[in-house]
Amino acid sequence: MTLGLELPGEPSTVALVRHVIEVALRDLGVDEDVLADVVLALSEACANVIWHSGDQEGYAVRVEVDDGRCVVQVTDRGRGPGRAMSEHDVPHPLAVRGRGLSMMRAVMDSVVVEAPPSGGTSVQLVRTLRGRDLRVRGQDLRAGRAG
Repeated sequence: MTLGLELPGEPSTVALVRHVIEVALRDLGVDEDVLADVVLALSEACANVIWHSGDQEGYAVRVEVDDGRCVVQVTDRGRGPGRAMSEHDVPHPLAVRGRGLSMMRAVMDSVVVEAPPSGGTSVQLVRTLRGRDLRVRGQDLRAGRAG
């Protein structure tokens, strides 16, 4: 299953994306704990786009569920976070912001952030799925299973 959304860079879109993806993954039979982790990471990625991109053109979300995993891509054409953040960056304990990437990395199997010099940022989130059924149109979406 592949789902793509093009959204304006407005804060209200984060709740919309979260709802659409949550309903889709739940309908696929994704385990509730895994679903909560994917939705949390997706929300953080979308909120980062809105906060950091300064992009009036909006952003895109693509979710692909296949081979027992969920791949989420959040992409904008804005100015980006300003500097590359390593996986070892930790915000000051009293900082109000700056924990989004750490949270995404804590709940996902893989988080890749790319910010090319030409502008824009892409965040790829990957999570292995667990669930009761994981089926779409008769196909078993767990790795290595025939439907």
